[in-house]
Amino acid sequence: MTEATNTAPATPVKKNGVCSKSIEGTTVTFEFTDGTVRSRDVTKYPEEVILALACHGLSQKGGDSYAAAGGDVHFAVTQIDKVLTNLDAGILIGTRTGTGAAKPESELVEAICELQSLDKTTVQNLLTAASDDEKKAIRANKHVKAKVLEIKARKAAAAAASDTESLADLLKAA
Repeated sequence: MTEATNTAPATPVKKNGVCSKSIEGTTVTFEFTDGTVRSRDVTKYPEEVILALACHGLSQKGGDSYAAAGGDVHFAVTQIDKVLTNLDAGILIGTRTGTGAAKPESELVEAICELQSLDKTTVQNLLTAASDDEKKAIRANKHVKAKVLEIKARKAAAAAASDTESLADLLKAA
């Protein structure tokens, strides 16, 4: 179960400091920075293991889609609905906004709320209905860009104010 031949091009999945993962056909390959390579063809596993892997993958993909929700249920539901709609249509790869960091649209929503004096739900509904091109145009608007930067600056200042570890202490430890 270490190698499988397939003519389909490898699809890079994820790379971090120690390992790159790729999928080629039904084979998943892990390539470590020290040169170690491990591969598995999932079709070689028993059916119950394949089903467990599929369930785990669906759970991960769904969870990843709303990982950056930060308590925003509307965002989370919108994201999981996009993933499930794509999967129902046979599309595995879709746009992913959940990154573990602040969700990109949270600051956009906040900026539009402040600029247009609209409530959060109204703006979220407007953005949900907007096409990707319309959202891109909104994000490119100079007023929106400036407001998003202002919001990020406020958040950074608030985070710094609540940080109990001083830079001087960190530098001494280094």
